[in-house]
Amino acid sequence: MDTNPDPASLQNLNDIVSPEAIGWWPLAPGWYVLLALAAVLGLWATWRMLRRRRADRYRREALAELAVLRMAAGDPKNRTAALGLVGTLLKRTALAVLHRDQIAELSGAEWHRRLDMLASIPLFAGETGQLMDRASYGYRTDPLSDGEANQLMKAADSWLRLHNTRG
Repeated sequence: MDTNPDPASLQNLNDIVSPEAIGWWPLAPGWYVLLALAAVLGLWATWRMLRRRRADRYRREALAELAVLRMAAGDPKNRTAALGLVGTLLKRTALAVLHRDQIAELSGAEWHRRLDMLASIPLFAGETGQLMDRASYGYRTDPLSDGEANQLMKAADSWLRLHNTRG
């Protein structure tokens, strides 16, 4: 009998040894590039958001003032005065973002067309513009009804939310 085992024998086999799992650290250079790009994009998006928020501050303030006017219009004693200030609020808002010479002298139908052009939808060209003028100038002789007041407030709210600043 031969004491040397046969090289092809199963007794000479060893268990398979698995390599250790590859760790995350240190990262490959591509990951550092990707992380840097994500950081730059995140900073850029934050800067744009803050810039847009700062640019729209006038709009938020105007909407808050309109909400105060809406509440004041709910009280019969303050109704005519509050509704009369809606046109003034829209004019001040337009003056906040556009050149004075484009807005300041406008009144009547020309002002109503300009408001509609800025919002890109017809809000004031028809009856609602006349209601705004009536609330501003004819409130003592011809006050607005509840429905007319709601129509004016809704149009003003829509304009404040939708208007663009490119004139």
